[in-house]
This record gives sequence, structure tokens and C-alpha cells, in this order.
Amino acid sequence: MQESEPGEPAGFGDTPLRTPEALYDKGLGQFILPCDAVRRSPNPDEFLLGFLQENYDAAANLGKWDRQTLERH
Repeated sequence: MQESEPGEPAGFGDTPLRTPEALYDKGLGQFILPCDAVRRSPNPDEFLLGFLQENYDAAANLGKWDRQTLERH
């Protein structure tokens, strides 16, 4: 398991994402999705939103965020 960056939940960088083109950049402390992967997608909006949602889910779950309060509509 990678050592977590400050402000990053432990294990965040080890989270397996469903977006195969995504990679974790240890220097930046975040997941990266290459622009070309989004451009090549048949549905770029849905593809990007899926990537962003799985990042949010990983951070929220590993960080034990109060999602009920955060996600009120």
C-alpha cells in the first residue's frame, strides 16, 4: 500500500478504478485521466463523469466522509 499524501485518505492511490485509462500520479497525489482517453470515448461526457464519480466515491469512502450531510439536495 502506498503512503498517503497529506490530506489524502490512506489507500486512495491504491484504489482500483473502473476507468482503465486512469492512473495515479504519486507526485501530484491524484488520479489522472488523459485527455485523449476522453476524446476517444463514444460518450465523453458520461466517461468523464464516471471517472470523477469514482474518484469522489473512493475519497469519500476511504476518508469516512459524512456523505449524507455532504450530498443533501
